[in-house]
Amino acid sequence: MSGKIEYKDEPLGELKVTPDFLPRPEDLVFRDEEGTVERELNHGWTS
Repeated sequence: MSGKIEYKDEPLGELKVTPDFLPRPEDLVFRDEEGTVERELNHGWTS
């Protein structure tokens, strides 16, 4: 950070409530897909 944060004791003004934008937990869909991940290790890259 480039500078120190300076807090002031002053009114915030009119506040606005933001509605929820994330889905409810029961609306989330979890994937049951299982797959394989293959990785080839080559020790030649270290030389």
